[in-house]
Amino acid sequence: MEPHKLGSDNYKRPHETKTDLMTKPEIKEQLINYEKVDDITKVNIGTRMKYFDIKTSTPKFRFGGILTNIHAPEYVVLAGKGNKTFSVQIATTIFFKETNVIALRKEYDNIILKIEEKYRETKKKLKTYEKSIEELKKENEKLKNYIRSRYTNTNK
Repeated sequence: MEPHKLGSDNYKRPHETKTDLMTKPEIKEQLINYEKVDDITKVNIGTRMKYFDIKTSTPKFRFGGILTNIHAPEYVVLAGKGNKTFSVQIATTIFFKETNVIALRKEYDNIILKIEEKYRETKKKLKTYEKSIEELKKENEKLKNYIRSRYTNTNK
Protein backbone atom coordinates (compact mmCIF):
# COMPACT_ATOMS: atom_id res chain seq x y z
CA MET A 1 0.00 0.00 0.00
CA GLU A 2 1.40 3.36 -1.07
CA PRO A 3 1.64 5.95 1.74
CA HIS A 4 -0.56 9.00 1.43
CA LYS A 5 -0.81 12.17 3.49
CA LEU A 6 -3.35 12.23 6.28
CA GLY A 7 -6.06 14.71 5.35
CA SER A 8 -5.83 13.96 1.64
CA ASP A 9 -8.99 11.88 2.06
CA ASN A 10 -12.33 12.60 3.74
CA TYR A 11 -11.15 11.67 7.28
CA LYS A 12 -12.56 13.90 10.01
CA ARG A 13 -10.69 13.76 13.31
CA PRO A 14 -13.07 13.29 16.25
CA HIS A 15 -13.04 15.85 19.05
CA GLU A 16 -11.85 13.16 21.50
CA THR A 17 -9.72 10.29 20.26
CA LYS A 18 -9.03 6.92 21.83
CA THR A 19 -5.71 8.20 23.20
CA ASP A 20 -7.41 11.24 24.77
CA LEU A 21 -9.54 8.86 26.86
CA MET A 22 -6.70 6.58 28.03
CA THR A 23 -5.79 6.32 31.71
CA LYS A 24 -2.20 6.58 32.99
CA PRO A 25 -1.99 2.78 33.55
CA GLU A 26 -3.25 2.17 30.00
CA ILE A 27 -0.63 4.56 28.60
CA LYS A 28 2.07 2.89 30.71
CA GLU A 29 0.97 -0.47 29.26
CA GLN A 30 1.29 0.99 25.74
CA LEU A 31 4.90 1.99 26.44
CA ILE A 32 6.07 -1.48 27.47
CA ASN A 33 8.94 -2.41 25.12
CA TYR A 34 9.44 1.27 24.23
CA GLU A 35 12.26 3.53 25.35
CA LYS A 36 12.51 7.32 25.46
CA VAL A 37 14.39 8.88 22.55
CA ASP A 38 17.01 11.50 23.40
CA ASP A 39 17.97 12.32 19.80
CA ILE A 40 15.40 11.64 17.10
CA THR A 41 18.06 11.99 14.38
CA LYS A 42 19.69 8.79 15.67
CA VAL A 43 16.54 6.68 15.28
CA ASN A 44 16.45 4.37 12.25
CA ILE A 45 13.86 4.92 9.55
CA GLY A 46 11.30 2.14 9.84
CA THR A 47 11.24 2.21 13.66
CA ARG A 48 7.85 2.07 15.36
CA MET A 49 7.30 5.27 17.38
CA LYS A 50 4.86 6.49 20.04
CA TYR A 51 4.95 9.97 21.51
CA PHE A 52 3.62 12.64 23.83
CA ASP A 53 2.56 15.97 22.34
CA ILE A 54 3.63 18.59 24.91
CA LYS A 55 2.37 21.75 23.18
CA THR A 56 -0.06 22.35 26.04
CA SER A 57 0.33 22.08 29.82
CA THR A 58 -1.25 18.61 29.64
CA PRO A 59 0.88 16.19 27.59
CA LYS A 60 -1.18 14.13 25.16
CA PHE A 61 -0.21 10.54 24.42
CA ARG A 62 -0.33 9.45 20.78
CA PHE A 63 0.01 5.99 19.19
CA GLY A 64 2.33 7.37 16.51
CA GLY A 65 3.42 5.06 13.73
CA ILE A 66 6.41 4.01 11.67
CA LEU A 67 9.16 6.62 11.24
CA THR A 68 9.39 7.32 7.51
CA ASN A 69 11.36 10.57 7.35
CA ILE A 70 13.29 12.97 9.59
CA HIS A 71 13.32 16.68 8.76
CA ALA A 72 15.32 17.83 11.79
CA PRO A 73 15.12 20.12 13.60
CA GLU A 74 11.52 20.87 12.58
CA TYR A 75 9.57 17.65 12.21
CA VAL A 76 9.46 13.92 11.49
CA VAL A 77 7.05 12.04 9.26
CA LEU A 78 5.26 8.96 10.60
CA ALA A 79 3.04 6.45 8.80
CA GLY A 80 0.03 5.42 10.86
CA LYS A 81 -2.97 3.18 10.27
CA GLY A 82 -3.71 2.56 6.64
CA ASN A 83 -0.20 3.82 5.81
CA LYS A 84 -1.42 7.42 6.16
CA THR A 85 1.50 9.76 6.81
CA PHE A 86 1.52 12.75 9.09
CA SER A 87 4.14 15.11 10.48
CA VAL A 88 5.04 15.54 14.15
CA GLN A 89 6.87 18.62 15.40
CA ILE A 90 10.16 17.67 17.12
CA ALA A 91 10.41 20.63 19.51
CA THR A 92 7.06 19.94 21.21
CA THR A 93 7.24 16.15 21.34
CA ILE A 94 8.66 13.46 23.60
CA PHE A 95 9.33 10.42 21.42
CA PHE A 96 9.50 6.77 22.39
CA LYS A 97 10.88 4.09 20.08
CA GLU A 98 10.12 0.40 20.11
CA THR A 99 13.00 -1.49 21.63
CA ASN A 100 14.73 -4.05 19.51
CA VAL A 101 13.95 -7.16 21.56
CA ILE A 102 16.55 -9.28 19.75
CA ALA A 103 19.34 -6.76 20.39
CA LEU A 104 18.18 -6.35 23.98
CA ARG A 105 18.18 -10.13 24.45
CA LYS A 106 21.76 -10.36 23.08
CA GLU A 107 22.85 -7.60 25.44
CA TYR A 108 21.28 -9.38 28.43
CA ASP A 109 22.74 -12.73 27.33
CA ASN A 110 26.22 -11.14 27.21
CA ILE A 111 25.72 -9.67 30.68
CA ILE A 112 24.60 -13.07 31.98
CA LEU A 113 27.65 -14.77 30.41
CA LYS A 114 29.97 -12.26 32.10
CA ILE A 115 28.25 -12.79 35.44
CA GLU A 116 28.48 -16.58 35.06
CA GLU A 117 32.20 -16.33 34.22
CA LYS A 118 32.79 -14.09 37.25
CA TYR A 119 30.86 -16.61 39.37
CA ARG A 120 33.05 -19.50 38.13
CA GLU A 121 36.21 -17.49 38.83
CA THR A 122 34.98 -16.59 42.30
CA LYS A 123 34.01 -20.21 43.02
CA LYS A 124 37.49 -21.34 41.92
CA LYS A 125 39.14 -18.75 44.19
CA LEU A 126 36.89 -19.84 47.05
CA LYS A 127 38.05 -23.47 46.69
CA THR A 128 41.67 -22.28 46.68
CA TYR A 129 41.04 -20.22 49.82
CA GLU A 130 39.25 -23.11 51.52
CA LYS A 131 42.19 -25.40 50.73
CA SER A 132 44.62 -22.78 52.11
CA ILE A 133 42.53 -22.45 55.26
CA GLU A 134 42.59 -26.23 55.79
CA GLU A 135 46.38 -26.27 55.31
CA LEU A 136 46.75 -23.37 57.77
CA LYS A 137 44.55 -25.19 60.30
CA LYS A 138 46.76 -28.27 60.00
CA GLU A 139 49.88 -26.14 60.36
CA ASN A 140 48.33 -24.36 63.34
CA GLU A 141 47.48 -27.71 64.97
CA LYS A 142 51.09 -28.89 64.45
CA LEU A 143 52.41 -25.70 66.02
CA LYS A 144 50.04 -26.02 68.99
CA ASN A 145 51.15 -29.63 69.49
CA TYR A 146 54.81 -28.63 69.26
CA ILE A 147 54.29 -25.82 71.78
CA ARG A 148 52.39 -28.17 74.12
CA SER A 149 55.12 -30.75 73.88
CA ARG A 150 57.82 -28.14 74.62
CA TYR A 151 55.79 -26.72 77.47
CA THR A 152 55.09 -30.16 78.89
CA ASN A 153 58.78 -31.12 78.65
CA THR A 154 59.96 -27.93 80.36
CA ASN A 155 57.53 -28.34 83.26
CA LYS A 156 58.79 -31.83 84.17
